[in-house]
Amino acid sequence: MYSVSIIGSGNVAARLGHLFRKKKFELAGIYSRNKNAVNALAVELKVPVVQQLKDLPQADLTILAVSDNAITHVASHMPVNSKTLVVHTSGITTLDALMPHERRGVFYPLQSLSKNKETNWDNVPLLIETTNRKDEELLQSVALQLTLPCHILNYEQRQYIHLAAVFANNFTNRLYAIAFEIAGMHGLDPTLLTPLIQETAAKIKCMSPHDAQTGPARRRDSATIEQHVDLLRQHSQYRQLYEIMSRSIIEALASESA
Repeated sequence: MYSVSIIGSGNVAARLGHLFRKKKFELAGIYSRNKNAVNALAVELKVPVVQQLKDLPQADLTILAVSDNAITHVASHMPVNSKTLVVHTSGITTLDALMPHERRGVFYPLQSLSKNKETNWDNVPLLIETTNRKDEELLQSVALQLTLPCHILNYEQRQYIHLAAVFANNFTNRLYAIAFEIAGMHGLDPTLLTPLIQETAAKIKCMSPHDAQTGPARRRDSATIEQHVDLLRQHSQYRQLYEIMSRSIIEALASESA
């Protein structure tokens, strides 16, 4: 079993830390500039807190679970040794951000992670990249012990799957928030939408999103679309978003009626 050090105390650090603990990995230490958060997380994980980055203990694997714009700074202030593989968890950051470490890699779980909600890790893809075959095999072995399906993606591929993930997760979640807000503003229980959301997500298990598309734009129901736009007249940002999305659906399906 490999030893692991973690840098960070946010969503990714917390969820990965709990996963490594559950799978019986040796947690050598954890560091974060957020002392309150890291102390609380360290208690949960039963792992020693490292007070200064320069004192980070040597481990087989050190994971930088920090914000994308902090990776380069943190990597440059870490101890450098040839016995540790240093990885970041970013979908949009190159391996060069981990310089001056010779053994560099990416350890990117393609999942939405929240510190205060347990993650269902079943079938979560782990996307990896390294500078050499030996470290690639190490990360594949770690993935196997974590029971995560492992995929080797280069930087260009990882950029595009990250972009796709933003559309699939971050943007749809924002749409959920808008939907809940619209319902709530008019005295309606937003959870009335929950079964609809769940059914929409479940459909991709048996059909493509293209084929699953429904709604007024799918039907080219201009009267309903105009009525909805009118209902949003006091909310220009939402009205514009509604119009953009409706137009996108209509254009995507235009060939079917040609």
